[in-house]
Amino acid sequence: MEIEILHLSFEELDNFIQERDFSIKNDFIFMVEKTEEKDFTSFLIKKMPFKTEITSKEFKKEFKINQYRDRLKEIIQRDKISFKAICNGEICGVIVAENEQWEDTIFIYEFMMDKAFRSMGIGSQLLKAVKKAARSKNVSQLMLQVECRNYSAISFYISRGFKIIGVIQRRIPVLLLGDHIEKFRKEVKKDEETGSY
Repeated sequence: MEIEILHLSFEELDNFIQERDFSIKNDFIFMVEKTEEKDFTSFLIKKMPFKTEITSKEFKKEFKINQYRDRLKEIIQRDKISFKAICNGEICGVIVAENEQWEDTIFIYEFMMDKAFRSMGIGSQLLKAVKKAARSKNVSQLMLQVECRNYSAISFYISRGFKIIGVIQRRIPVLLLGDHIEKFRKEVKKDEETGSY
């Protein structure tokens, strides 16, 4: 299969979200247990068997919120570090990232793969494109948030060098993950030699 990684427009993101199935089924979740002591709070994160499904409808509902749509549109147009994967002539995955300059961080807001194109290495290529953009902007880290119930996404990021660096307490807890750029400078440099992401 021929795969191209290209810059993403907001219109392409909008169409992708409306037309594709990117639901996720998991057999596990990460449970977060909070412990409060006198001077600090700690969190224990455990993998637990629990069947969950995050439907495309849930993603699409969030995307209909005008403020969120406007924010993504602004990020894509301003920062130019959002990408699409083209597989056999059609968009099969997208990643939307923002350069948060005051924090020396690129924050990944959305990363979605069409269900039919998962586990083919395409998501890794999209992530490498963002890493290459981060390197060119001399940014020191990538960060993102993932709901604890999205076990497959968290596993994907951890297997690619991300670490859990925080917990955001919400109705469904969210893990904050980060990856420092220094670790992948050699990886990106090697890929530049081959001319691919």
